[in-house]
Amino acid sequence: MNMKRVLLFLVACFLMSGQVTAMEEIDFTVGKIDPNPIGHDVPRGPIEIPTVFIENYTLFFTSGHAEYAMSIKDEYGCVVYTNIVGSNETTIILPSMLSGTYELCLYAGGYCFSGEIEL
Repeated sequence: MNMKRVLLFLVACFLMSGQVTAMEEIDFTVGKIDPNPIGHDVPRGPIEIPTVFIENYTLFFTSGHAEYAMSIKDEYGCVVYTNIVGSNETTIILPSMLSGTYELCLYAGGYCFSGEIEL
């Protein structure tokens, strides 16, 4: 009897797993946007690349991140959405009117972190 319950539980989990969407981590590239003509162009410490996940129209930021100026660009490089992501914010909901492939750009400390997102 106990084995039947375990098997039933596993089958139920398997059937329900198709209804759940998984969060996807955004793969960022780093670019310097504020070259300093005076001194060295090397940062004094390591650059912390943001860890951001996306699920549907929601971005999930890890806690303790920097404050970012955010923009979303379409396939032509036109900015279609901007926002400020405060250092204490962990979720940002994007407008549902956006649909397709976009470039998410996060700006902080003279650097741009850009990654492709699908909405």
